[in-house]
Amino acid sequence: MPGPEQVRELRTRTRDALKWANPADLSVLDTELRDWDDLAQNIGAGIAPLVTKNQRVCFLPGRLFTGLPLHLARMPDGSFLLEHHEVNYAPNMATLLGQPKLDNQQTGYALVTVTKENDSADFRERALSTSSTLKSRLEALGETVWLRQEEATHQSVLYILPATREILFVCHGHYAGPTNGYGICLADSGHLPPPTLAIEESPDLARFLLTWADLENLTATPTIVVSIGCSSGLTLVAPGGVRYGLEQTLFQTGTCSIISPLWDVEQSTALEWLGLFYKARGDNSTGTVAAAWQRATLEMKARGLHPYFWAPFICNGSIFTEEL
Repeated sequence: MPGPEQVRELRTRTRDALKWANPADLSVLDTELRDWDDLAQNIGAGIAPLVTKNQRVCFLPGRLFTGLPLHLARMPDGSFLLEHHEVNYAPNMATLLGQPKLDNQQTGYALVTVTKENDSADFRERALSTSSTLKSRLEALGETVWLRQEEATHQSVLYILPATREILFVCHGHYAGPTNGYGICLADSGHLPPPTLAIEESPDLARFLLTWADLENLTATPTIVVSIGCSSGLTLVAPGGVRYGLEQTLFQTGTCSIISPLWDVEQSTALEWLGLFYKARGDNSTGTVAAAWQRATLEMKARGLHPYFWAPFICNGSIFTEEL
């Protein structure tokens, strides 16, 4: 097993390789991930003697392993860890073992769909069409609010969050700077997000991003938060151990599970995964949110896709988040 400094360097290289990968040609990515593959085999070899088939595996990645796709650890037989186990991530033990506390006022579901102003007509149509289908599935579970395009602003989203049991973001994700981490793109003042959000050069563009800092004053947030926003599942860890990302305030204000990607996703396969996830959520036999995550991920894997397409999403939070 490599030492701490080697893992830190590997983590940075792995994140960069996944972020800048070309979905049309992943051969370069495969080459750049060889060191990660070696570490994944070491992790799998260490886990294998400790588990039996179908046991839940929980990761507390700490500073060193945060951001790495630990659910892709390679077991001795060459399979991936998630093929045999539900996998949970959590920032700490308190979050991992936290019991959902349902507020009687949190009764419904919310769906937020926002594209960028320069997205193609096909991209926009896929996002809205899939969202419409997902809205129907959510309505089978309970009353559902759908905020779409220009109406999905900070004000409208922050208004519905405290009264919502579960929220789903079909939006872009974007880097919001070293102390805000990754956020979710929203509309502002009748405008969709611009094509480029260079926050550090133009801080005013932060008005298009929902980050952990925007959630600080909320009294409650949904028990379950799902996002396909690019890299919105990434948390940045500062040298002092402070974690910058959406989980930072969501877990403090009532959220128990966050389903989101560790790297930038390809839209069509991310939307496919989302449909499978909510199909599994609607199946009473599925059980936990982690089980629905595992089922959707393995169904995508069965289509013969590269892990870049089927494995970006992680289940982050409590092991006790049952289907609600």
